Amino acid sequence: MLFRYAPAGAGPDEVDRINDAARLALLQAGDAVIGRTRLDGRVFLKLTLMNPTTTPADLRELLALVTGERELLAA
Repeated sequence: MLFRYAPAGAGPDEVDRINDAARLALLQAGDAVIGRTRLDGRVFLKLTLMNPTTTPADLRELLALVTGERELLAA
């Protein structure tokens, strides 16, 4: 699963930096291990879902960590 967090108003280079920073911060905090790749020269985050018990709620929580928007957890 590839995805790219792109906040409104952020240009492509800024979005690259935001995604790199989010990935590194989550890794250093011990919250999540998210892969990184480039597609068409842009930074994308990637997940490999191997745990068969992963739920949509788990993915929402991870996305909330990436975006820093805890209110996503209530969705």
